Formats: sequence, C-alpha cells, structure tokens
Amino acid sequence: MDIDEIAFPSNRFDTVLSIDTLYFVNDLDKMLNAIRYSLKEQGRMGIFYSPKISIGEPREMLYPENTVLAKALEKCGMTFKTWDFTADEEEMWKQMVKIANELKNLFIDEGNLAIYEDRISEATSELELFKMEQKRRYLFYAWL
Repeated sequence: MDIDEIAFPSNRFDTVLSIDTLYFVNDLDKMLNAIRYSLKEQGRMGIFYSPKISIGEPREMLYPENTVLAKALEKCGMTFKTWDFTADEEEMWKQMVKIANELKNLFIDEGNLAIYEDRISEATSELELFKMEQKRRYLFYAWL
C-alpha cells in the first residue's frame, strides 16, 4: 500500500511498528491520522526515528519533544514517550566501517568494489553527523 494513502478500517490494529519509514511520507500529519484511526482503543505505535539538522540549525530541534514527529503526534492527539538510541546507532555505523574494511578484499575479488565504497561512504557520512551533533536516534512509543 502507498504510505501516503494508508486506508485501513478503524479499530483494526493493536500495534503499529514503524522502523525508518516515516522519512518517505509526503504528509506526516495525514499519515499519522490514518494510523491513529486504524488503532484499537488501547492501540499503541512504536516508531524508530532519527531526526537530523543542518549546520546552523539549533540543536534543540533534535530533542525528542521538538522533532517534526513529536509535533505531528501531538497534532493528531497522541501521547508519547521516547528512549534515546543515539549511542547504539552510532556504534552500528562504526561496526559497519570496521566490517566493511575487514571484507574489502572479498568485495574486490567479487568485482563489487562499488558496493564496498557505497557502504563506507554512507557510514562515514552518518558518523560525521553524530560527530557534529546533527543527528539523534529515538524510539517513540505513542498511544491515544
């Protein structure tokens, strides 16, 4: 189903889990309202979300309560609490670099150096965001 056109029946789900999908939504308010509508009375929503800021933007925008997601959840009448997984995600990217470097010769032998370079480039970019304090990682737990 198109994430921008979610149309489930009301009171359909006990739980909705979103892992790194909300970045692709064109209208976050509309999508969250559709999910809210599909949740049962005691329904819950778990959302892994990583806000980023550009250089010069205030770091306060990275606080969970100041994120675009938090504002959209509040707007559609959902309460939430968060857990910070920033250190875990940063460590994951460090491990990605380590493992990719350990496997570099295998990538070359297979003729897949471009895949190696892509993985290293992505991990390096992500680690730079953490170093510059421009990215965080949260689990949002939301309910009606």
